[in-house]
Amino acid sequence: MPLSEIFAYVGLDFVKEKEVEEFTFGGIDVKVNDNDQIYISSLENLDAFGKQFGFKEGDIIYAFNNRLFTLETAEEILNDFLDTAKEGDVVTFEVIRKNKKGESKNVVLKGKAKKIKKTIYNSLGVFS
Repeated sequence: MPLSEIFAYVGLDFVKEKEVEEFTFGGIDVKVNDNDQIYISSLENLDAFGKQFGFKEGDIIYAFNNRLFTLETAEEILNDFLDTAKEGDVVTFEVIRKNKKGESKNVVLKGKAKKIKKTIYNSLGVFS
């Protein structure tokens, strides 16, 4: 099917593959624990932005850029970051990290905002 032509008929562009540069949240995989805290469950997909922080699996994200990071605030905080970040801005994560004895301590991780190249497949929108 000629998808580009079909979507163009209704004013939309269809792009099969497109390279973009955009801000990310570092490529960390997160889950929610029994206390409704957001923690890092995997570091397998870390991108260049995420690698600069020194995350560890199990870190609980307590704050992002000095804003308390909870299930209720996460979406707003992430959208604010993605909408307003500029290359080189200082970015901070405050995490709760357990040591080998099982004791928790807060650790501040700092890095700089950085756009990441990625490929988007089968995009639909107004790109012209």
